[in-house]
Amino acid sequence: MGTVTVSNVTQDLTQLGGLWSRRPLMGLAFLTGAAGLVALPPLGGFGALATLVGSLGGSQAPGLLIGIVLITNGLISAALVRIFGLIWGGRPSVFTSARRKFSG
Repeated sequence: MGTVTVSNVTQDLTQLGGLWSRRPLMGLAFLTGAAGLVALPPLGGFGALATLVGSLGGSQAPGLLIGIVLITNGLISAALVRIFGLIWGGRPSVFTSARRKFSG
């Protein structure tokens, strides 16, 4: 994510777009990191989420706590999908440069 904001004219994500055609490897790296963050099974976050949900099973209000964890995970997933769409989806904007130009 830092590479995207540093290598473009603006850091406002709503003004970016269309980077998939210019930087597909960065897009794949973002998707891999996002999948790990939202705990998809083969990645590291899945074990942590499974352990957390398993340990909450013995608490006083397991349904409420597990529900909060799953709702939070769902909100994080939705935010990451939105960010991916803003940066890599759509057509390239005037603020999305092919490469940063340095003066000097």
